[in-house]
Parts: sequence; structure tokens; C-alpha cells
Amino acid sequence: MKFNPPPSLPSISTIITLPMFTTLLTFLLHISTLQNAFVWDDRAAVLQNPDAIRTRPISQTFTHDFWGQNIRAIDSHKSYRPLSVLSFRLNNFLNGLNPVGYHAGNVLLHCLVTYVFSLFVLRIFKASNNNNNNNNNNNNNNNNNNNNNKNQSSLSWTPPIIAAVLFAIHPIHTEPISCIVGRSDLLCGLCYLLAIYLYVCVPKKNGLVGAFVLGVLASMAKEVGVTVFGVFVSYEIIVAVCEESPMPKTITVMEAFRRIPRHFRSVPIKTAFSLLAPLLITLFHLSLHGEHSTYKWSVLENDISLLPSPTSRALSYMHVHSIYLWKLLFPFFLCYDYGWACISPVLSFADYRNVTSLVAYSSVLFTAYYGATRREAPVLWAGALTIVPFLPASNVLFPVGTIVGERLLYLPSMGFCVGVGHVVGGVLLEMGKEAGKEKKGKSKTKNNNKHKYKHKYKYAKLAIQTVGAMMCCKTFVRCFEWRSERSLFESALTVCPSSLKVLNNLALVLLDNSTARWAGELLDKALLLHPNYPSALFNKGLVHHLYGEDLLAIEMFEKSLFYEMHQPKTRAYLSQSKMSLGFELQRLNRHEEAYSLLEQSLVMADAAIFQGCDLPLVFHVRCAVGHDVGVEGEESLKYCEKAIDLNDERVAKGQTNEQIKAENTYNAAALILNKMDRKEDAIGMYKTGLEVNPECFELLVNAGGLYTDIREDEKVIQFYNRAIKIQPNSPALIANIGWLTELQGKLQEARESYLKAIDLLKPNSHPQIENNLKNVEKKIAKQNEMKMAVKESRRGKSEGMKRKREEVGVGVGGEL
Repeated sequence: MKFNPPPSLPSISTIITLPMFTTLLTFLLHISTLQNAFVWDDRAAVLQNPDAIRTRPISQTFTHDFWGQNIRAIDSHKSYRPLSVLSFRLNNFLNGLNPVGYHAGNVLLHCLVTYVFSLFVLRIFKASNNNNNNNNNNNNNNNNNNNNNKNQSSLSWTPPIIAAVLFAIHPIHTEPISCIVGRSDLLCGLCYLLAIYLYVCVPKKNGLVGAFVLGVLASMAKEVGVTVFGVFVSYEIIVAVCEESPMPKTITVMEAFRRIPRHFRSVPIKTAFSLLAPLLITLFHLSLHGEHSTYKWSVLENDISLLPSPTSRALSYMHVHSIYLWKLLFPFFLCYDYGWACISPVLSFADYRNVTSLVAYSSVLFTAYYGATRREAPVLWAGALTIVPFLPASNVLFPVGTIVGERLLYLPSMGFCVGVGHVVGGVLLEMGKEAGKEKKGKSKTKNNNKHKYKHKYKYAKLAIQTVGAMMCCKTFVRCFEWRSERSLFESALTVCPSSLKVLNNLALVLLDNSTARWAGELLDKALLLHPNYPSALFNKGLVHHLYGEDLLAIEMFEKSLFYEMHQPKTRAYLSQSKMSLGFELQRLNRHEEAYSLLEQSLVMADAAIFQGCDLPLVFHVRCAVGHDVGVEGEESLKYCEKAIDLNDERVAKGQTNEQIKAENTYNAAALILNKMDRKEDAIGMYKTGLEVNPECFELLVNAGGLYTDIREDEKVIQFYNRAIKIQPNSPALIANIGWLTELQGKLQEARESYLKAIDLLKPNSHPQIENNLKNVEKKIAKQNEMKMAVKESRRGKSEGMKRKREEVGVGVGGEL
């Protein structure tokens, strides 16, 4: 195909129909993402990013990385994307932290990208369309032939239609659209395409200036945007190879190479700016990084980059590149993370996976050779738009923080769609032409097979429609898989069952009482892969903590801290487990061990707070434990207040995984107030806690105990009646009821309550309840003794009176 820059516009109806159709199609496929929540990296990029939620000045957006960290810090990922963060700030300004607005922004951006891409492919394929129409017009001289020409002209738009529709429905795009973090890919993609469109289609001064400005904006949306200047250079190469000349259509590779320098000499300013701009942008980015210009990735993020052998690294990366190509060709098994150990490295030439690498690289080289020698501009465009934006993600120039990332294929998929449109559309176009000839009786096929191309054309269209329908279904389903973290991680488990992050993350979202056992099984698999993985050890500790297995939880938390010391969150949960175990030992009357554990819990909580932990639970621990180890009451109350305030913030933000049961903190605060003899304040705290959770057993029992002390028996009975409906066999509650009835003088009822509480505690014992039982039995015995004494006294008096009456009777008789 000859190349005529700039190409002429297609018809107005085509310009309107195709882009509008593809935009509507992509909107309908992805509209369901508006119901999605914040998932995976969205928490770090949006919810936990002060730059994104406008709690920092807007100026700091330009000195921080994408995740809100100072880009000069040693642990910064060095991802400089201020334009994307500014878009998050706009979302936050418009509708706060409602995920609907963020997802709507992503869908809108992808629709715009799809619209521009559809216009762009119409421009790319227009030259081919012009050639076909010219050839047909030269050969057709009558009305019937003119009608056939119209049919072939409509068929010639098949390649751009296939390319545009494929981009609209491709399942590989669901990640950047469904994941809010993909905003950077979408913004970059929009600026990227607009820059290319202006550079190619508006080659005048204003167009070039706009193209370079958009190129800079693309690099500020995501670092890969800087490669758009490489596409500018690639465009000039395409012009050089494909421009009109008296040369034959097919040329040699050497001739193609000889034409490139001659063309560059004719556009020196454009070429110089296209080469200089990415260099300046890269230097600017590096100047922001400070002393630590790059981030050192760990084995969990990019284990291939840490392989000692250069050969193994090269073979492994080549295999990864073949996986990327396969994801574009067959996007039906998708996963949000391909980290260690989802894809094992290729360590030798004997590995059979080298065959797939060879096929992938051969395909790319053949495409470049075919496009250059046949002077096929769409083929060269396909190569340029696929390879150039893929270079930063390829790990060839520098290691990146992922082995395979579906988001990274958003820009390269444009070139892939152009290539598929050209190949499949071209084949379909030829079949359509032959079928048209068969219809007119001009085909060279034999009579016994005169409808050969008609049937082939029919089946080819059916196959394309079937594949398109399958892709639409996959895209639609994949959008639903991104609805929540659980559905996302569960879908990933079927694709990458050996991914450490997938196992650990799915276990984390399963950490509730109903699915904690499954979470434990997943964590066991993760720890088999990596026994020293701190996050998995921590989550395994949480599983034990949920089931009240405090000793096992403490063991896991301490192991996690051993392998990663700076973990304030782990210290917080470790302090909580030590507190729970300490309170349990208190109930078992092992006071010395309990006191030692509670002191350790207090120290661990202080360390977590010192390291910057702001979890509500660590302040709750500091409050509750302080009450038992003799910390001043006012100091402990301040921690109670801090825990409640932080918890209210989590509730407002919907961060359910970091919330505590506020009623427990109110209970601890009330106990402290009671110990400080501020009984009215303690009663107010109990009431507030019961407003939060009217069914909190501890609050009901302790409030009843306080009312027992001040002898408001009616209220005591009210609280105990509510509590006994919740836990009818609680030894502590039954013992408290025994104490109330003892105070009321109902000693036999008290004795029965104490006996029942002791029986429920077996095989354990409780000295206080046993002592109360002894005391009440003594009282009963004493009471019985008194009754016997009274009875004896009454009996003695009765006998004395009888004797007196007898003596009086005898005397009278004698006197008579």
C-alpha cells in the first residue's frame, strides 16, 4: 500500500457512525463497573493517599509519587503521575469518597479513547481505501460494475471497523477501566492518542505544538506516555518507507533503510524535537528522585530481575513477552497479579517454553519485515503502536515492579488491534471480492464449486462474530469480577494458584468467623511457598486471633516481626493478642503470668504508636491494659478517647477491616472511671456503649455490677435479665447474680448461683466465686444455728411454762 500523508478524510457518515457505535458499545460493556467498590491498589492510591483526598496542599502533588509519598524517599516507587492524582482530587471535590464517581470517570475516559482511536484507524486505513477505489474505477465502465464498485468500497472499510470494534470490546482493557488505579493508563492513553492524531493529521505548526504539549501531559499521567515521541519518530519512518515514488510496491529491507535518513533530513526540526523531548522529560523525572534514582524491587515483585545469570534473565523476559502477546491474542484467562511464583523463570535453553518465545519474536520480526518490504503502512503502524509503548514495561530498559501486568497492555493493544484489523479485515475483504465475482459469474472457480468463496466468506464472518461475542461476554463478566476484592481474588486463584500475593490477599478478605478456616488453608499454602513471608505470617496470626487461639497468634505475630521489624500494624495486633491472653489468664487466677503478658502488651502498643500506627485497636489496647497494670486513669482515658475518634473516622470512610468494636472501648473507659470512683461518669459511659451495641454482654454485666455497688437493685435486675438472654450459661453473670441475691439476703438462691457458676467453670476454678460460696454457706450455717438456737430457746420456754402450769395445778389440788 502506498502512503499519502496526510490522508484524506473518510465520508462524514463513516466518521460519525463507526466512532459513535464503538463508543456506545464500550460504554454498555463497562457501565456495570459503576457499582464496583474500591479494590486492591485503590486503597493505597486513593483512600490512603493524602494527595488524592485533598488533605495536603495541591502543590505537594508535584513533589510526591503516585501513592502520596515523597518521591525522594528511599522506599518511593518513583512513579511520577501528577495529572492522574489531580484527577483523583477532582473526583474527591465533586463527590468525596463515593466510588461511583471514580468509576464513572474511568468509563468516560475509556469511551473518549475509543472514540479517538476509531477516528485514528479510519485515517490509517484511508490510503488503502483510496487505492482500492482508484483501481476499481479504472476497471469498471458500466453501471453494473459501478454498483459492484460500491459494494467493494463498503467492504474496504472492514479493516478499520474490525480494529475499532476489537479495541472497544477487548477484555484486556477491563483492568484499567474497573480498577481506579487504571486512571493513569486511561488519561495517558487519551493524551497519547490525541498527540499522535495531531502530529499525523494536522502537520502544521499549531498541530505540532499541540502534539508535543499532549505528549508532555501523557508523560505526567503515566511515565509510559513519554514513548509517544518514539511513535512520532516511527511515523516519520513509516512515511519514509511508504511514501509515493516510482519504485515498485515491494522493496528490499536495505532499500527501506536507505530511505529513512533521506526523509529525516527533510524534517530535521520535527525529528530533533521528537528525540530531545523524551530525554528532557526523563532527566526532569530523575531530578525529582533525589539520591535514590530507582527503586529496588524485591523477589515478590520482580524475581526475574534478581536472577544471577544474564542468560536466565534474558530467556525469562523473552518468555514473559510471549505471555503478553498471548494475553492479547487469547484474553480469556485474566488475573490482577502475576507476581511470584505465578510465572517460574526460564533457566536454560532446554526449557520447552523457549519455543513460545521463539514464535513470538519471529512473529514480530516477520511483521516488521513484511510491513517494510511490502510498504504496508497499517502493518508498520501496528508494529510501532505495539512495540514502542511496550518498551518501558518489557524489563529490557530497566526492571519494573511486575512480571506481567494487564494494565500495561492498554497502549500496546492499540497497535495489536490495528494489526488484527489489517490481517483479518484484509482476508475478509478478499473473500468478499471473490464472493462478489462469483455472484456476477466472473469467478475462475470451477462449476462444481462455484459458491466456494461465498460459503467461505459467510463462515469467516460467522467466526469473527462468534469471537467478538465471546470477547463481549468475557469483558462483561470480568467487570463483575472486579466488583469486590473477594470476587477479584477468587477469580485470580483459578489463573495463578501459586501466586503468593493472590493466596495472601484472598486469605485477608476471608478473615471473618465464617471463612477464617479457608483463609488459614490458603495461608498455609502461601507459607509453604515462602515460609518467611511477613504478611502471610501476620495474616495467619489474625486467623488464630479470630478463633481465640492467642498463643498461636502471638507466635505468628512474633515471627512476622522477626522477618520485618518495622511493622507497626503487626505490633498493634501482637499487643492485642497478648492483652487477650493476659485477660484469659486473669480469669484462670494465674495473676503473675497475666500481669507479665499485660505489661508486654502495653510495651508493644507503645512501640506501635511510636512507629506511627494509627489503628484504633492499638489505642484501645493502651486504654484497656492501662486499667489493669496501674497506669494513671486520666492517661488511659485519653487513649480510650483517641481509639473512639479513630474508629469513627474508619466508619465514616467505610474502612471496615480497620474498625474495632467501639462498645469494648466504652466498657474499658467505664471500668477506669469506676476505679477512679467517678461512678456517674462510668454509668454515662456504659449507657453510651449500649447505644452503640444494645446487645453487648460485657457492658450489661459490668453496668449491672456498678448498680449493685450503689444498691439500685431494680436496674441491676433489668441489666442482668438482658444479659442472661444473650449468655444464659455465663459463669461470671451467674456469679454476679449470686452476689446480688446474697446482698439481698437470699442466701440459698445465692448458694445455688455460686454452685452453678463453679460447675460451669469446670475443669477450671475461680477462687473468688469459691470464696463467695464458702462465705454464703457460713452465713447459711450461722443462720441455721441461730434458727436452731431460737427454736431451742422457744422449746425451753415452752417446757418451762408447762412445768409451771403443772406445779400450779398440783398445789391447788393439794389445797383442795
